[in-house]
This record gives sequence, structure tokens and C-alpha cells, in this order.
Amino acid sequence: MAVKTESMAQASSLRYDKQVFSRFDPKIPNVIKCYGDKETIGCEGEKIYNLFLEFCSGGSHYDYINKSYSSSNGLLEQEAMKYTRDIVKGLFYIHGNGIVHCDIKPGNYMLLVPGSGGGFTAKLVDFGLAKNMDDEDMEEDSYRGTSWEYETNEEILLHIGYTKEVLILPRNISENARDFLYKCFFRDFMRRWTAEELLEHPFLASVDS
Repeated sequence: MAVKTESMAQASSLRYDKQVFSRFDPKIPNVIKCYGDKETIGCEGEKIYNLFLEFCSGGSHYDYINKSYSSSNGLLEQEAMKYTRDIVKGLFYIHGNGIVHCDIKPGNYMLLVPGSGGGFTAKLVDFGLAKNMDDEDMEEDSYRGTSWEYETNEEILLHIGYTKEVLILPRNISENARDFLYKCFFRDFMRRWTAEELLEHPFLASVDS
């Protein structure tokens, strides 16, 4: 089991995490399990909020990617397909429960070794920035997530919303991978594929179960 702790005065994000987790079935394989929360007293008498989560021995996918670059040339496309399918499955589930994650990145999904079967399973974690689709403040011009360190939020919005720059993809990926990414990054959200549609894309549909 893993424990995320924060002082009560700074625990609003963890408390919101717990609130979001309460909407999910703990048996879902691609979302990290939450075992509950507890308030305790720290060494200096301060109140501490504790959130109990499933321990993922593989660490974050961010760390896994970095290790793969230090030992070889990064992830094989077959690996990327497998982990991407895991994440899209998780997204399909949470979207069906009215939640938008809003901060998908390699540091926000963890890797778990699934018993004797071998290999890692990727699981969504960190719902501190998630939004409820039914919230009245889900405005079209609002934004959430992790900012690029070298740009301000205003510059990011201008870059995404008011430039015609085309997404540049690596040359050493398959046509299926290239098409999958384009489907994810359509500027027009009406054309952008949903998680359900992406699961049927050849890039993911060909992954062995």
C-alpha cells in the first residue's frame, strides 16, 4: 500500500482525489485503487491527512521511459501500444462515470506488475485536477493541467488556439501510430476521437490481450 500525506491546511487536492475515487469501482484494472483516508496527528502536533492507495511497484511511466532511454533507445512501439491501450481503457471508464482527468501525462499513471502473468499494467492516478462533466463551471474556455515550464499559460493558450502549426511527429513510427496521434490531436473537438473510438483504432486493436 502507498500513502500520500499532506498537512490538513494543504490537503484540499488530496481530499478532492478521495472524492473522485469514491465514484469508481475498485475492481477496474486501469485506475489505481483507493483504500480510504484517515486523519492523524504528526510529530509536532499538526493534523495530517492520509490517502491510502494501491502500491504500484513499477513506479511512474515517466520514470520507466527515462530508464528505457538510459539503457536503450526508448520504448519499443509494441510497448507504447500496450501502455497506451491501458490508459485509454482507464479514460473510457472514468469518462463513463462523468469524470475528465485533465492532466494526462506519463507522471500521472503508474505501472503495476499483475501477478504471475508478467509485464506491467498502466493505471491512472492523481485526480486532483479532474473535473466533473456535470459541473456548471465546465466552460469551453477554461483550461487545466500541467503547464510547459518554458511558457506562460497565456502563451500556451495563444499557441494552441491561434496558430496553425501542424503537429510534427517522429519519422520512425508506424502509419497506424501516426494516424492514432492525429486522431488524438484534432483541433476541432467534434472531430477528435473519443476514448471509446480510440480503443477500436488499429494501433490499439492489434495489441494482444
